[in-house]
Amino acid sequence: MAGMGSFSKASLRKEYLERRRSLELQQVQSMQAMMVQHMEQLPWPSGRWVMSYKSIGKNHEPSMHLFEQALLHFHKHITFCYPRTELSDCSMEAYADDDDIVWEVSSFGVDEPAAGNIIDPASFQIILVPMLAFDKHGYRVGYGKGFYDRYLKRCQPDVMKVGFSFFPPVDHIEDINANDVPLNYCITPHQIYAF
Repeated sequence: MAGMGSFSKASLRKEYLERRRSLELQQVQSMQAMMVQHMEQLPWPSGRWVMSYKSIGKNHEPSMHLFEQALLHFHKHITFCYPRTELSDCSMEAYADDDDIVWEVSSFGVDEPAAGNIIDPASFQIILVPMLAFDKHGYRVGYGKGFYDRYLKRCQPDVMKVGFSFFPPVDHIEDINANDVPLNYCITPHQIYAF
């Protein structure tokens, strides 16, 4: 699938999961190093709270730990927060990674907070958003549950939303709707896309 044209979320989800899983470890490491270098170019706002997430290794997601360490070079006094998802209503809350946090393995096979201090969505200046693919308008394809789109609507309108992708954008995601929230930036190995 090339980047030209218009694609459905379902087709992109399937295609890009396969594309990521086919990457060799050496390719991934090289691309991530380039993405870290691009991070220096972004106008990262200062503030205490940054929402991140734990990468799903089996899906070959970009290493958020690597990007978090890079962010700490720009802002040493930030606290990372991590999402806990609720499948029954597709809701999500963010927990501070502090002394009170308790971790468990979620149904997705990734570490999630089980207990701790929930941070108000309005407190975030930066949210690092997981994704499988994105288009030239900043809209992204996630895993299909809508956790992040619902959560982002609870945040301040000017919160900085950043995605990371090993691949460039497609032209257009055809089934975008009013619930979809676009990114502000997407960092790829070869360039930063701003929306």
